Amino acid sequence: MALADTPKRWLSSDARWVVVSVFFVNISLGIQNLVVAKLLFSASGSTVDFGLTLVIEQILTFALQLFAGPIVDRGNPKIILLWSDVIRGGAVCFCSFMLTHGTVVFWVVVSVVFVSAVKPFYSAGSFSIGPIVAQGDSLLEFNSVRGSFVQAGQMVGTAIAGPLLYWTGPKTALAVNGIPYLWAAAALGLVTLAQFASTKRLRQRSSTLGFVHDWKMIVDYLKGRWGLVFHVFLISGDFLVALFLNIALVPIVVTRLHDHSYWLSVLDGSFAVGSLVMSLVTARTIKLFGYRWSVLASLGSEVVLFAVLAEWRNIFVMAPTMFLFGVATTVSVTSLMTSLQQRTPQEVHGKMASLRRLTVAVLSMGLVPLITHEQNLSLRQGLLASAGVTWVFFLAVFVLGSKLVFGPKLLGTSGNGHAKEDLA
Repeated sequence: MALADTPKRWLSSDARWVVVSVFFVNISLGIQNLVVAKLLFSASGSTVDFGLTLVIEQILTFALQLFAGPIVDRGNPKIILLWSDVIRGGAVCFCSFMLTHGTVVFWVVVSVVFVSAVKPFYSAGSFSIGPIVAQGDSLLEFNSVRGSFVQAGQMVGTAIAGPLLYWTGPKTALAVNGIPYLWAAAALGLVTLAQFASTKRLRQRSSTLGFVHDWKMIVDYLKGRWGLVFHVFLISGDFLVALFLNIALVPIVVTRLHDHSYWLSVLDGSFAVGSLVMSLVTARTIKLFGYRWSVLASLGSEVVLFAVLAEWRNIFVMAPTMFLFGVATTVSVTSLMTSLQQRTPQEVHGKMASLRRLTVAVLSMGLVPLITHEQNLSLRQGLLASAGVTWVFFLAVFVLGSKLVFGPKLLGTSGNGHAKEDLA
């Protein structure tokens, strides 16, 4: 979707520049996911090194999230997002210049460390800035449009990654990976964030507290809100699905598609196209079916899709399967993210985003080694294990969201998908 085509009745100028910056960031992420996986797999011949980088990323995320949320809630999310992009863009470009044949693993890991170190601050800032630039009912539309720019960027990145690796080699591919981060920072520089003034008083009040008191405030806020507690846990499901797919992608190409780099772009690009297409109608879909049923349909589909990838080796089956993965994860992530933003007050958005990322980090540190272990025994076995984990999240939403347990309080929404504070 072109910038001029975005719904003007929903998106302010600030919102548009935010999604432009998101587009550039995801070009880098689209390149990085494939380049890092390919470099490490080529250097070691195993997915273990790639799995270890994911674990390192989650360990850093776990440690730094304790600071990221409170810092975002005390400051200006635009500034935090901008500097996050500058730091990781500069670090990735520097590591690409240092890359030599004998130090591939070292410098790739260094680049991953820098990118991972700022990711908690970027994630918290991104979660916080959405409700500021898109207030009220426009938030769902903003998240849907933002999702289209996420996937458009991923699609461009994955389209670039394969040819870059094939024609220019790892050093140039890693260097190109860092440049769009700097473009994203430039786009954020054009965000005025005039709406930020209305929340400044609340943020200044929070800034007088220490980190310990900030987290105590979150603990106090969550007391008695068990639906919200499980909501934060459940939102990690689709992030784990994305991790499992990233881990499986290179082995799928190596073992089933004769290690041709362009198939990486085809498969990952299929996911991006599916997500991009679905994001154009995500808001209308969620409004029609409600948050809970949208999430259930998405998670149930992902279980089936993992099973299909496990059993079918034909590219004409695997590419459409990745397309449908993109469709399903877009609906689920948008549903869970928007409902969480709507049910919580602005002054705790940074800390809620950090709490969400902490949950993902803890689950990843336990589940990623398990999935990579199963995958090294058998690619099919690893994919079926991924399906099993996704099935657990499906059952959790189904059972906890029933009227016998939390009902609408699970996602803080009424049956038609509108968030209600009194249901938090």
